[in-house]
Amino acid sequence: MWAALALQEGEAEEKAQGWLKENDASGFQAKTTEWFALEALRKRDDESLEILVKRQNEDGGWSWLAGEESDPMATGQALLAIGRLG
Repeated sequence: MWAALALQEGEAEEKAQGWLKENDASGFQAKTTEWFALEALRKRDDESLEILVKRQNEDGGWSWLAGEESDPMATGQALLAIGRLG
């Protein structure tokens, strides 16, 4: 995910996107806020952003894994993505 985000254009991005599709890691990685934040930054669509926002805890932060207490790193990752995407 980080590589795909970094490569944002051209043939390298297409290869990274193809690899992500072939090696769907949603089984375990899609549980972390980092994964959802990267997915939103990579896809740049309303649906991905909405999923990330809905993961916000009642205290205003985000947890590393759903159902856990808010975590500074996860909150920072979520806010970075939300800030970049509006």
